[in-house]
Amino acid sequence: MAISRAQMRTQLGGNKVPLTAKGKKVKSAMQKQYGKDKGERVFYASENKGSLKGVAKKRKPTKRK
Repeated sequence: MAISRAQMRTQLGGNKVPLTAKGKKVKSAMQKQYGKDKGERVFYASENKGSLKGVAKKRKPTKRK
């Protein structure tokens, strides 16, 4: 049984983090340069690598009891 690319993308996509204004600008620039799908992958790979700073909103710390 084969899985189409569209199904694979939804399975591997995961949850996207909320972006800051800088993140939205950088992501759209990468999507223009590389295309919609490839640009998104390059953007999140760069963010995970650590070469992009300040593109994702910070999480609020949870209160522990």
